[in-house]
Amino acid sequence: MKSGAVSQSEYELAQTAYTVAQEEHLATVQLFQKGTAARREEIKAQEAVVRGLEAAERTPSSNLPTAHCAPPTMG
Repeated sequence: MKSGAVSQSEYELAQTAYTVAQEEHLATVQLFQKGTAARREEIKAQEAVVRGLEAAERTPSSNLPTAHCAPPTMG
């Protein structure tokens, strides 16, 4: 039975990758706005990366409300 849960380190890696992708996307958009050689395809590719990372980030957090932590039994 898969719970879909990830470790804290996996979550933090995904979160870092998401932040990096956002910054790369922002830099690409700024280059485009300045009229440099940034192509629309590059921007669309970065947007797709950001959307994918956003979806990956939502997945672990959606499991938190159903998580249950039981204390060890004495015995």
